[in-house]
Amino acid sequence: MSEPLEIDGSLGEGGGQVLRSSLTLSILCQRPFTIKNIRANRSKPGLKAQHLTAIQAATLISQADVTGDELHSTQLSFSPKKCVPGNYFFDVKTAGATSLVLQTIHLPLSFAGNSIIDIKGGTHVPFSPVFEFIQHSWAEAIKQIMPEIDLTINQAGFFPKGGGHFQSKITQCNAIDSIELIKRPAIKKITIDVVASKLPEHVSDREIEALKHYLKKNSIPGKIGSIVRNHNSMDSGNCLLIHCHFKNGWTVSFSEMGKRGRSSEVVAERLGQIFVEYWRSKAVVDEHLADQLLLPLSFAKSTSQYTVSKITQHLLTNAQVIQAFSNAKIEVDGAEGKCGLVKITP
Repeated sequence: MSEPLEIDGSLGEGGGQVLRSSLTLSILCQRPFTIKNIRANRSKPGLKAQHLTAIQAATLISQADVTGDELHSTQLSFSPKKCVPGNYFFDVKTAGATSLVLQTIHLPLSFAGNSIIDIKGGTHVPFSPVFEFIQHSWAEAIKQIMPEIDLTINQAGFFPKGGGHFQSKITQCNAIDSIELIKRPAIKKITIDVVASKLPEHVSDREIEALKHYLKKNSIPGKIGSIVRNHNSMDSGNCLLIHCHFKNGWTVSFSEMGKRGRSSEVVAERLGQIFVEYWRSKAVVDEHLADQLLLPLSFAKSTSQYTVSKITQHLLTNAQVIQAFSNAKIEVDGAEGKCGLVKITP
């Protein structure tokens, strides 16, 4: 195995994605790495529970040798061996994002074989992909380029208590297809998706009504439907989502967390603003899915291209980490904060 690659965790946006992408790439490329300054640009640097769980998951599936894997650590050494498929269970033990743990190990396990993954922790928490985003946007995007991943939620985990639980079934992947998403396809429908656990029924009704009104006021086309999900949970919680389904099978999703003291109308209007901003960009891929597609497409059979609604520091940082580990070439055409074009040459 080659000499360890040295990664600076303060690179770019300096958050947890630098660590998670490094773990994924280390297993895929069979290249050990050391990382310092983990989450250096966050108010509380170092490893939190969700990052530690991602490390533990990556360590277990790849039989890795690791040092520095403890809470609040700002340095880590990771040396993987062969990735082994199987049935795995991971518990974040807090409301830390379970979705980010899954995304860390999904690609290596896909190439290794069929696996079943159970993860406990936060499923609906601020500043992380919520379960319905993972299920309806990320998983649908994965399905376009490689074998689909089946996701089932058993219990929701809201911040701050967590306690959520979902299962994912990963199918072996032999090759990843490229994509070309330059011009936005015709819209098929829009679905307003309300997750409301242990809350009065009027919360969901008001959010749906307010969001429909906002979308119509801003001339968003397409049929608008709605669904209300009453997940089991340890605590009350609310998350409002919008899924925009295109006729080519592509789906983009956006979410906004509800919280005590914040009215349904405010939650709906904030989510509406986010979606309208995406819609007016005329791009195909949203800002969050844009950086999540970089990793799998860096191992695709041929070059991929897609337009993105907003170039983020998250996207640019992930591109830097990927290129540090692999021979992939990632070109981002456009200014940060504006719409642009992403080109990935594996």
